[in-house]
Amino acid sequence: MHEPTQMQGYISLSIEFAYEDDQWIAICPELGLAMQDDHLAQCQKDLEEAIDLFLQSLDEEGDRDEFFKEHGIVLHRIDREDESTMRLPSVSTLWTLPA
Repeated sequence: MHEPTQMQGYISLSIEFAYEDDQWIAICPELGLAMQDDHLAQCQKDLEEAIDLFLQSLDEEGDRDEFFKEHGIVLHRIDREDESTMRLPSVSTLWTLPA
């Protein structure tokens, strides 16, 4: 029996920062997530962790494709056989999702 080729993919998310009332606020508008902290680096770290957990939850519940479609998030699929030559967007944090 032939197993299907495993695919990988990536999504592009933005993180916006604001400084209000002596607090840093980090927002991921595509997922509707936000964090705040006294320190920018911690705020960013907390939001990145929240994004990871949110994406894992979507996968575990089987809701990822529907959520992505409803929110206009595109999953760019990458064939593992072509992985050695793929070019990914230049970002500080890249989340890789199973396709």
